[in-house]
Amino acid sequence: IRLQQAAPSPRGSPPPRSFTAERWAPSRREKRKYASLFKRTDWDQDGFIQGPEAWQLLERSRLDPQTLQQIFALADGRSRDGKLDFREFVCMVHLVTCVLRGARLNPQGLEPQLQQALMQLEPLELLASEREASRSRSASPIPPVATEEVPQTQ
Repeated sequence: IRLQQAAPSPRGSPPPRSFTAERWAPSRREKRKYASLFKRTDWDQDGFIQGPEAWQLLERSRLDPQTLQQIFALADGRSRDGKLDFREFVCMVHLVTCVLRGARLNPQGLEPQLQQALMQLEPLELLASEREASRSRSASPIPPVATEEVPQTQ
């Protein structure tokens, strides 16, 4: 997933949907994207995204530093160890996504819809494999190369 703000929509496009409470819970598609991003970002494959790596992703969102600090604190809230496991990473990336879509962070903590989704989060490997499977199904098949019989001259 790209954590950059989307370009303005072209004329004639419908305005972006307003942010609603159910959007606090990431969709299955979003969770698959987040799993793929986690695997690409966990360079040492220890199951954690280190603080500096997480901050590199956060800064790509171009949100203000205060909002980014609040997002990281909410995501790392329980362990407060400066590194993110998969569940904390999903929380962080989804909070960025929500803020970019117009949501306001709750200074008291995570919204119940997001808390519930995180508690029921599928395993990283399952989501990552689903992402790969969906990407391979959506790839365009390569059309066969047309071969033309060339008459041989003697």
